[in-house]
Amino acid sequence: MQEKSLKVNVILNGIRTFLFIVFPLITFPYVSRVLGVENLGKVNFTIAVISYFSLLAGLGTRNYAIREGGIVRANDIERTRFFNEIYSINMAATFLSYILLACFIWAFPVLRSYTGLLAIYSIVIIGRTFGVDWMCSVYEDYRYITIRTLIVQVLSLIFVFCFIHGQNDFYIYTWIMMFQATAEGVLNHLYFSKKHKFKLMGRMNLKKHLRPVMTLFATEVATTVYVSSDAVLIGLLVGDYFNGLYSVSTRIYDVVKLALLAVFQVSIPRLSKFFSCKEMDRFDDTIEEMGGTMILAMFPAITGMIFLAREIVLLIGGPSYIKATVSLQILAISVLFSVSALFFAQCILVPKNLERIMLHTALVSATLNILLNIVLIPHWKQDAAALTTVVSEILNFVVFYIYARKHLHKKKLLMHGFQSLIACIGMVISLEMLRFLISNDMLYLFVSIVGGAFVYAVFLYFQKNAIFMNYVSAIRRRWDNKIRG
Repeated sequence: MQEKSLKVNVILNGIRTFLFIVFPLITFPYVSRVLGVENLGKVNFTIAVISYFSLLAGLGTRNYAIREGGIVRANDIERTRFFNEIYSINMAATFLSYILLACFIWAFPVLRSYTGLLAIYSIVIIGRTFGVDWMCSVYEDYRYITIRTLIVQVLSLIFVFCFIHGQNDFYIYTWIMMFQATAEGVLNHLYFSKKHKFKLMGRMNLKKHLRPVMTLFATEVATTVYVSSDAVLIGLLVGDYFNGLYSVSTRIYDVVKLALLAVFQVSIPRLSKFFSCKEMDRFDDTIEEMGGTMILAMFPAITGMIFLAREIVLLIGGPSYIKATVSLQILAISVLFSVSALFFAQCILVPKNLERIMLHTALVSATLNILLNIVLIPHWKQDAAALTTVVSEILNFVVFYIYARKHLHKKKLLMHGFQSLIACIGMVISLEMLRFLISNDMLYLFVSIVGGAFVYAVFLYFQKNAIFMNYVSAIRRRWDNKIRG
């Protein structure tokens, strides 16, 4: 199988992530105003609950499938058997997940009032299993992913503005959210059926798969606990109103994280292949390139979230959500540690089969997060949930760095960080100057995003940042090639 350009994959995955960012920015401000804080909080609570059962259906196979699939994808026989075994494991876990969901709804009275919403959104569980999204990463088929994302996002946008008109439409909004999460899976299955004939297998090499899969699953459970427990505990301890406030902060936080993860996730199959083939120079060089790119993207994103938090909240939620400003600024700090920790984990620890380190760390982080949430949420509401997320991510960052540091070109990464910091200072100065010139909040936000990005790029250009100049050169070459022919 021909090896695709890593820079092109990053750019395509960036476009796809941009679509994930732009369309919610169009629909969510409308939805948050129409549904109101409390009804939006109900939907947010529903999504948080189903995320646990969807996680069970996935059973930790995604990262494992991407890692191992990147190794065997050139061998037709091994690839076919491996894909079918992972697909069969997921289907069995999905069946178990639905049984447990029904038991939980029956056993816990607090969930019964959400039965309708839970039933609608639970379709996501089978949709994601059916969608075999991990195959997109194994095949590095980011052109298809980008087109698929565009189609689903456009349809979701149309549905929102056609069917969401009043506060009682939060059931319809749940259907649309379910469609958005499930439609991509249906398209995936149709697309990959042309390359691979899916088959449920009764006899599988469980001895080979079960241990790493269950370790990764336990890690994902622990991670999801402290990611989703915020919304669940806010809903249980202080009510849907504060959950609605927090949903605005987390929506922005999740979008920024998703955009930054797109920078390096394209490299995971290739890194697994390099490590398995003992090509450590190529492994470390790819880590340096992806790490540098992540730094250049992450620093301005964090800076923008902190300095434009009030305007972002007003745009996304409106004046009734303004109390979400502080929690968004706190979560901006979490981005630094969360994305960096995920980079160390997915790009270095997973290819090196260090899942147990990730599991132990995630268990401690999840326990710490839940305990802090129970103590602090009754006092500081959504701000407490944001703060506990920062604490948990710092713990993950420190531990993962210890095990990843020998593969990091620290001097080069520090140089990228220093140059990015200088560019961010220039960006902040420009933002503060604009604040004196523009009084309208929405106009200020738009001009700040465009102008801040331009100033940041100019500073990187004049500092001759190596990673930035490489991407500029790659774009120029592709542009010149198109003009010539």
